Order: sequence, then structure tokens, then C-alpha cells
Amino acid sequence: MYNSRFVTIYNSLNKEEKRQFKKFYSSGFVIKYREVLGIFKYIETRKNVTKLSLDKNRVFEYIFPNNEYNDTYMRQLIFQASKVIESFIVFKQAYENDILKDVLLSEYYVKKELLKDAQNKITDTIDNVKENTVKNANHYFDLFRLNRILYDIQAKDNRSGDFNINEVIVNLNTFVIIEVLKYSTRLMSIKEITATKAKNILLKHILKLIEEDDTLIEIPQIRIYYNIYRIHTDGVESMYQDFLEDVKKHEQLFDEHDLNELYRLAINFCIRMVNSNNERYYAILYDLYIYTIEQKLLLENDEISRFTFTNIITVLIKLKRYTDAEDFIIKYEYLLNKEYKENTIDFNRAKILYELEDYSAALDILNTSVLKDVLWNLNAKNLQLKILYEMNELDWYQSQLNAFIAYVNRQKDIGYHKEYFTKIYKAHKKLIQLRGDKVKEKFTEETPQFDWFNKVIDSK
Repeated sequence: MYNSRFVTIYNSLNKEEKRQFKKFYSSGFVIKYREVLGIFKYIETRKNVTKLSLDKNRVFEYIFPNNEYNDTYMRQLIFQASKVIESFIVFKQAYENDILKDVLLSEYYVKKELLKDAQNKITDTIDNVKENTVKNANHYFDLFRLNRILYDIQAKDNRSGDFNINEVIVNLNTFVIIEVLKYSTRLMSIKEITATKAKNILLKHILKLIEEDDTLIEIPQIRIYYNIYRIHTDGVESMYQDFLEDVKKHEQLFDEHDLNELYRLAINFCIRMVNSNNERYYAILYDLYIYTIEQKLLLENDEISRFTFTNIITVLIKLKRYTDAEDFIIKYEYLLNKEYKENTIDFNRAKILYELEDYSAALDILNTSVLKDVLWNLNAKNLQLKILYEMNELDWYQSQLNAFIAYVNRQKDIGYHKEYFTKIYKAHKKLIQLRGDKVKEKFTEETPQFDWFNKVIDSK
């Protein structure tokens, strides 16, 4: 029972939601099997919901103290419990969504031929939606859906009028254009890391439409998604600053999820530019990171990703702002998830110390830290190899390289990272082979971190 859908959903509820759920199932009209109440009451009496406490035999005995255990009937009760808690979630979601609530009411009124009540309800809802500050794609979809219902009401007894058909079409078109542009940009990101057969048949028509109709580009939401798409596909640098200013100017039109995605797209473009050796984007990238953290636009559950945290330290290292990197750790470490906080701080402090050429201190951290993540381990082991080579600890270096090769080869589920770190260890092996050569063969850009390998091979 502990692994049932019901218990999984129940455990996801917070204290207030559990209180609301109790009121919901206590109302009685949702219960098909009265015995299901016994499951809910049993759970209420448990101090902790565990696999042991939710043993099906225990629960059955609580509900039917004088009956022999019946597994078929118990499974049926658990299934019904799942249905009840799902009904509660649907009720709660509808109750808290004013637009959905009004749509459901209006559709009921139409079904019962209460057309005047339906029209009044929909008209009021449309007016309220138009007053919303957030006007993202969902806003236009809501207006399309509401105006469609209003049109159907008005046209029910009169097919000759145009009524509000223009509102239906305009909001539908705006919604579709924004979503196609948004998902086209997402599709590009997906194609960078995995093969997909998704076909975007509307995109070329929408791009042509925007280029031919000046009124569309005047809509900020369309313009912003169009520009970020063009920036990512065509690499149009001149549009980037205008795009950033446009997003900041119109932040109120988007919800937190939209802004998070837009700023991540902006960050990803900067990362692409610095990866193409356009180093002026390091400063832009750092400012963007700090802005989005301060505005809580890059946070999820009030936390900063350990990967984002590390990326920021990397940017500051590239800018040779080592004091700022240490200050960043001190100022923002409280935003890290507790599980990975120590690892994240240790790994990034080791990187800073390495850049400051305090190799012993960096090695002390790397040798004593127990990293919980495979990718952390791979990056830390590579950094350890670089330190040992620069310290001229060649025996230790060779020993750690052998361990690194074995560790990389053991990994099965790290995707494209397997190829990346395989290239890394092959470069380290080549480094040893080239060490005694008078004429050094250069590492090419196909080698990850090729600049470091060329730097050390020239210095030894």
C-alpha cells in the first residue's frame, strides 16, 4: 500500500492541504465505498507514514477488526482512495482557478439553456482577464477560449452576425504565434543534445508572416520570442542587447516560468559565444547571472542550481576576478541545496586555488572531499590530474590517470559526457607521450580544454 498512487499523492500534500482533504472526504458525497473512510482515518492516526505502518494487513485489520484479510477487496479500497484524492485535487485546482471556474459555470449554463446567465458570466470574466498584468501566451489562450464561448452563445440563435469573431481570431493567432516561436527555440536546444524527429510545420509560415506584417512585431510578447529565436538560429549578435532590454522592460507581461526560460535562453546564448572564444561575453554573462539571482528569476524552490553556481565561479575565474569569486561563494552559498552545498563549495574553492597556483591547498580539498555526483567526480579528477602534472608529480599523475580512465569507462548513464571525458583522458595519455619529444604536436580544438594541454606541453 505504501507504494500505491494514493499514498504517493497523499504524501505530496502539505499540512494545510491535508486539512482541506479531510474536510473534502468528510463531506460524504464523494465516497462510493464507506469503508474507504477507514483508510483515511487510519492514516490520520499514524505519527509517521512508513512502509511498515501502511502494511495492507494492518490497515485491513483496523477497518475490519473481526474479518479475515481479503486482498482483492483491500486493493479495491486502495483504488477508490486514489479516486477520492484525485477528485479532491481536481476540485481544489478548479476552485483556485477563477477562469476555469467561470468557464465550467458558463458551459453548464449553456447546457441548461441559461444563455443570459452564461453571457453575463463570460463577459465579466473577459473584462477581468483583460485587466491582468501578466499577458503571456496563456493570457491569449484564455481570451480565445472565453471569446469562443461568448461567440457560441451569441450565435446560438442568430447565425448572421459577426459578433466577437474578431476577438476569437486575434487571440487565437497571437497565442499560436507565441507558442510556435517558444517551442521552436526549445526544439533547437533539444536537438543540440539528442536526436528528434519532431517537425515544426508552422514555423516557416509564421516567420514569413512576422516579416511581412509590421503589426505583429509591435506586440512585445511576439517580438521577444521572435528575437530570441533569431538570435539562436542566426547568431545575430546585434539583436542580443535589444532583446535583453526588451525583456527587462516587459517583465510584467510574463510569469515566473516564462522569465526563467527567457533568461536561461539569454544565458545559453552567452555561453555559446564564450565557447566560440568571444570573451567579451564573459562580463555580460556574469552581470546576467547576478541580475537573475537578485531578482529570484533563476531560482527554483528558492535555491540556485549547483551547476549554475559553478558556472558563475568559472566565469569569474575566466575574468581573473578571484576575490569576487570567493565573495560570491560567501554571499550566495545559502542558496545551495543542503545535500550538495559542501561539495559545491569545496569543488569551486579548489578551482579558485588552482588558478591562484596554490596547488597543495587545492589538492587537499580534492583529496578529502567525498563528491556525491558522478559529473562532479569526473571534473574533480580531471582537475586533480592537471594539478599533479603542473606540480611535476608524474608517478602520482600516471597512477591517478589510470584510475580516471577506469572510472570513465565504468560510467554507463552519463550521455554525451562519456565522450567528452573519454577525449579528456586520451589527451592526458597523449600529453605523457609527447613529453619527451623535442617537436611538440599541438592539441586541436577537437580536444576539450585544448588550450591547457598546449600551454603545459610547451612549458615542459
